[in-house]
Amino acid sequence: MLARELPGWVASVLADAADALANDASRARSSRDRQSATEAAALLRETAPRLAHGFACALKAALAAPTSADVPAAAAGAALSLVDEERIDADIETFRIASAAEDAAEAE
Repeated sequence: MLARELPGWVASVLADAADALANDASRARSSRDRQSATEAAALLRETAPRLAHGFACALKAALAAPTSADVPAAAAGAALSLVDEERIDADIETFRIASAAEDAAEAE
């Protein structure tokens, strides 16, 4: 169930955040604030599909990963592997943007 609903939920959160930014742009007092909010909303809408997919994949992987209680102590050392730093950077970026989107939606 989670696997089917997660992409739609993430897309909804991102759309709500973009709408909140657009609303902030319309209420901003300075042209600089209006421009910043408008650009942020446009960027969020433009990258939303990629962000939603990346976030959903990262969360599914995190939920599917065994916990330390699931891995016997002897096998824990054998389970270590090298991780691609670009993948980590992308996951961190996705998490930060998703957190900012959730914060913006909650602030509304």
